[in-house]
Amino acid sequence: MKAAKAKTAALARKLVHASIADGEPSPARVSAVLELLRRRPDRERKALVDGLSQKTGRKLIVVERENPALIGGIRVRLGDDEYDASIAGKLARLAAL
Repeated sequence: MKAAKAKTAALARKLVHASIADGEPSPARVSAVLELLRRRPDRERKALVDGLSQKTGRKLIVVERENPALIGGIRVRLGDDEYDASIAGKLARLAAL
């Protein structure tokens, strides 16, 4: 289960890093990442869903929504657990320090 969580976190980090240009979120890059995910759903989405499915030991029903408030990255809610690899989430954690 830890391996699946690590793979999911690594993928989310890659998506966040791909959304940043010159140290800041780039609307063009965020759009490009989202477009890549739309065009290649069998790769990135499947890896994410498979990892989470293995972690929970059950089949998942996936509901996708684009949320501009995240700025870039991904947030996954699985029951009561939330995995946040978004730029907005990182900024909120930094502000709380």
